[in-house]
Amino acid sequence: MAHARLNSFPELRPVDQLAIMEGVCPICHKGPEMSEPSDGGHEACLKQWFFGNESSLPASFPPEFISKVLDDLISQLKSSESGTSLADALQRLGQKLYHLERFETAAMLLVDSLEIIEAELGSVHLRVAQTCGNLGNLYQAMRQYEKAVLYLRRTLETLESVHNGSDHADMAKAHNNLGIIFTAQGDHCTALTHYQRCLEIKESLLGWQHPETVKTLNNLGNAAFQMGDQLAALDYWTKALTTMENEFGRDHTETAETLMGLGNVYNALGEKEKALEHHQRALKIQEDWLGLDHVLVADTLNNLGVLYDEMGEKEHALENYQRALRILRTRWGEKHLDVANTLNNLAILYSHMGERDKALEHCQKSLEIKEEVLGPTHLCVATTLQNMAGVYRTQPDYQRALDLCLRSLDIEKSRLGEDHVDVAKTLNNLAIIYKAMGENEKSLENYRQSLEVKEKRLGPMHGQVAISLFNIALVHINMNEMERARPILERAVTIAKVSFGENHQQTKRMVKKLGRFTSPPSPSANSVGRSDELLFP
Repeated sequence: MAHARLNSFPELRPVDQLAIMEGVCPICHKGPEMSEPSDGGHEACLKQWFFGNESSLPASFPPEFISKVLDDLISQLKSSESGTSLADALQRLGQKLYHLERFETAAMLLVDSLEIIEAELGSVHLRVAQTCGNLGNLYQAMRQYEKAVLYLRRTLETLESVHNGSDHADMAKAHNNLGIIFTAQGDHCTALTHYQRCLEIKESLLGWQHPETVKTLNNLGNAAFQMGDQLAALDYWTKALTTMENEFGRDHTETAETLMGLGNVYNALGEKEKALEHHQRALKIQEDWLGLDHVLVADTLNNLGVLYDEMGEKEHALENYQRALRILRTRWGEKHLDVANTLNNLAILYSHMGERDKALEHCQKSLEIKEEVLGPTHLCVATTLQNMAGVYRTQPDYQRALDLCLRSLDIEKSRLGEDHVDVAKTLNNLAIIYKAMGENEKSLENYRQSLEVKEKRLGPMHGQVAISLFNIALVHINMNEMERARPILERAVTIAKVSFGENHQQTKRMVKKLGRFTSPPSPSANSVGRSDELLFP
């Protein structure tokens, strides 16, 4: 998937990617003999590093030595500096601690800096907005999203006051960063709103062909894609690709992210060959520019795995997923979210291959990582719970599937509210399970709740609305209520032709059902797996 990036604070890089100078002090380039009192154990060197431009991490220094020097340095600063000069020094320290992934201490220093700046300059000042922005980005790196949103919203409010409501580049950054946070939380509707405002500002200040504007088009494409609005996503990513190719050329690494997005859209629209072409082109660019074992290569391998799975080429899918998993485990270790997501993809593939035990094993591993890293009530946990429910449904073990799906629904409602599109998808999945259990009334109840949310959030002519209507019609057919099914099915077909196009697989399935719906339903026609929306999101 396409990834959005934060502004202000530098992009967080793992320690092993920094330019480490093994065995020598990165400042004086001498050995790390900490025990020699004559050179103070390189204490002066380390203090210089904290305030210098040297990017090398002092790998020769033990962590406890770094902590001691840092504590002494903070104490000296607070006793010798005051006012905005102290605030500046604390922010520079926070920047270096961000690189060292000492997030808690960095946050403490930035909060102290913010208090000083407000006392000296007032609450409506550009420096206040910048510091709040850095705090928001820092808390995002810590996955403390509520705090991140709090500070980023304050950044935006302060900027609007400072600039008297006029468009300004810093306001575009604030909207972009809020969009990233809401994307990380799974609230793609709110993210889309911030990205759209960001795009308006960038287009007015920079023009629609500027590379910075293109980054926002990529973010908008991703948000629209996550909401199921494939045509809007296609429009955003097509514009982004045209601009990228004009600016950098067809085979530049900057185009790969957009190609991946387009590949995902074409896959969702049922145009598998186009999807494969875009993903393979993205993979070649990334391998040529970044190397065979880069994490972005793993992203594209995952996307290819999804595509090959849906094309029925299971062995190719397995090969791509396994290669992605090897790259990510080597790069991040066992307990990382990218590893968890790849395990999740493997679980879905094994389920499609009929290997239920392997599917559950990989789902469970993915769930354990996500619960440990994110907590048991995170939206990513909810997604994995639904995937596990999908495996149990196909065993079939409907009660376990139902329990997992209900737990997922509780998480989503508490984090997103009752009328979010992701809640609608889960209600749809619950309806599938109830239908499989023969509880048609409960199935209809959940389908109708799902439909209500989709119409409210996506509009009455959205493809997801057509899917809900189709599923409702199927239940009525299952109950031999043909006259109630007909108008619902006709409306579903009308919307699908507009939203998906007449040649899309979903549209063809609905048209076929409408053409023969008066006939008694055959077992295959009523099969949940063939007729309903896929359980896996």
